[in-house]
Amino acid sequence: MSKLGQEARVTIKTLLAKGVSHCEVARLLEVTEGAVRYQAKRMSTGAVDGRTRQVSKAAPPRGAAAARGGHRSVAEKTRTAADGR
Repeated sequence: MSKLGQEARVTIKTLLAKGVSHCEVARLLEVTEGAVRYQAKRMSTGAVDGRTRQVSKAAPPRGAAAARGGHRSVAEKTRTAADGR
């Protein structure tokens, strides 16, 4: 089983916009009709690629780490060292 590439997703979007049936699109791209329906549903809801979501989860917003006592900027470290803390 392979993922549909960007080109295939654009093709699905274009053909469906022209009124081609899910079955015909699937036959042209040599994928299952379910794959075409799945991609059409994702495009209609505005879903994004999973990697985009992962990056936003992995990198907390700036300031959040400092609020939890995590990483500090160089300026904060220097200021703390100068204060003798």
